[in-house]
Amino acid sequence: MKIKDYSVGTASSGDLVTISDGTTGATKNVTVDNLVDMEDCKIYRAFLTQTGTSAPIATVVGSNTIGNIVWTRAGVGSYVATLSGAFNTTTSFVTSNVSALVTFDAVIATNTITIAVYSDGGQADEWLINQYIEIKVYTV
Repeated sequence: MKIKDYSVGTASSGDLVTISDGTTGATKNVTVDNLVDMEDCKIYRAFLTQTGTSAPIATVVGSNTIGNIVWTRAGVGSYVATLSGAFNTTTSFVTSNVSALVTFDAVIATNTITIAVYSDGGQADEWLINQYIEIKVYTV
């Protein structure tokens, strides 16, 4: 049997939608109304550049509605974004525009987001070269 119709019905305000945390994989059900409310989020967008053993330098773009994030280098290929109490329910997107051989991993806590940069199987510095990062904080 072939599926020929991918139409979707209209969601009502009380209908449940399953969402998942991109970091932990945990899922929960929210109503359509709650999902729409989640679009009212705080956003931080920046381009990060890091060289040698220096902390990343962030060039913020657009409206920064989260606050002034402080960036530090915690070790080789490990960088920390710190803002007290800012990341309670956060989705973080880091996009790679440097090389197919570079991967990023983010760990989110209440006050920090730690980003690990990997190249050739190990953590490595100097791969944040005008690297775009977007952090969204939802208040549901």
